[in-house]
Amino acid sequence: MNLNSVSTQEDFLVDIIEGISVIKVNSLNATLKEAKNLKQIFDSLINANHFKFIIDFSHTRFIDSAFASVMINAVKDVRKLKGDIIAITPQGSINNIFVQTKLNIIFKQFETLDNALISFAGIGAQSFFTHIRDISF
Repeated sequence: MNLNSVSTQEDFLVDIIEGISVIKVNSLNATLKEAKNLKQIFDSLINANHFKFIIDFSHTRFIDSAFASVMINAVKDVRKLKGDIIAITPQGSINNIFVQTKLNIIFKQFETLDNALISFAGIGAQSFFTHIRDISF
């Protein structure tokens, strides 16, 4: 499996897994400050020809409109380039925010990283895990 840690910031950890940029939000509340950092991360990765993203909100309870706006603008850009942004939103307050703000209509949501990666792979779970098992580390 191709896994490279690309960037760490106080509020984010970015890894590349099988060509997919996984952005882990390490803040309980993602607000204007984090939105500015997220925009910089998206800009850098898009300029490096990364167009598939997973944003992991497993440790986040709240996002404000500035953060949501950065996500919406980024998804418009990457979809023009045949990419997408998927969100990991476990059950709880962050999932409720996605439903209440209708972000769930814009972004595919999954509860786990594995399920999000499988969705991007476009293949069934069995094939994906068989492929992973065949790779020697």
